[in-house]
Amino acid sequence: MPAAATAALAEQLRHSSLQEIAASSRQAGLLLQQAQQLPQQQQQQQQAADPQQQQAEQQTPQQQQRPSMLCHTALRRLHIRFASVDSLTPLLERCPGLTDVHLDGPALNIQAAAAACPNIKRVAFLVGSPLELDAALFYLNGMGSLRGLELEVKGMMLSTEQLRVVGMLPLRELALDSHAYRQQPSMPRPQFSHLDNEGVKGLVDSICSRMRSDMMPLKLSLCGATALKQEAVSALLRLPMLTAIDTGGCIKLTPMDRMRLVAKVKAGQGMLDNRAGGGSHALASLRVPHGHAL
Repeated sequence: MPAAATAALAEQLRHSSLQEIAASSRQAGLLLQQAQQLPQQQQQQQQAADPQQQQAEQQTPQQQQRPSMLCHTALRRLHIRFASVDSLTPLLERCPGLTDVHLDGPALNIQAAAAACPNIKRVAFLVGSPLELDAALFYLNGMGSLRGLELEVKGMMLSTEQLRVVGMLPLRELALDSHAYRQQPSMPRPQFSHLDNEGVKGLVDSICSRMRSDMMPLKLSLCGATALKQEAVSALLRLPMLTAIDTGGCIKLTPMDRMRLVAKVKAGQGMLDNRAGGGSHALASLRVPHGHAL
């Protein structure tokens, strides 16, 4: 091989080696730069994750497992049916300002409502078991702010003892209505009644005993009590301050019985007006079912 060709080949090989070395140097420089930037990126990611981790550590296990819900502090009334205690309690905890609840199910639902919402003033409860009613009355007796109670009775009769307990509650509004009447008020009612005359007497005795020290107006509803007669009316006339009464579905009450109740309600409203200083004569508040007009 001529010397000139050999020299050219050597020069070409040397040039190629220099290019490879330069390329390797550039690649090494990039790797070094990436290696230097990696700790900074990891530090930034860790700093961004620290507040989230601290917030997660501060949450209780229940808060971590339970989906987030808004706290409805302005909500005052809640109507919920077919709820268990486990599902009802989280909802009540987020509505601490409730004053009126409509519930059914076990009596423990009333206990949960009383614990989560201490300012409840009115409770409506669908009851179909004497045992559940006994438990419900126990929890209701511990609600210091309670002023209104609505028991919708389904398929059972309220005993005199239970009605005496109801009468001891510091209520201004009391509804003891039949579930069947509530569902279809216009249909003829069966002979079965959730209230009897003796039960009403026990209720009135208890209310009168309580109001000796704390007289307050009372609005009363006894809808669907098909067994009530003159004896129950005579007992109701002993109430200290009856300002409204609903006797829809009480088919055995005579027109004379209803006239006596009208007079009683007018007297109660007059007492209430005199106490308030109004001095006006209010009309009696008495609902009369169709077919029993006075």
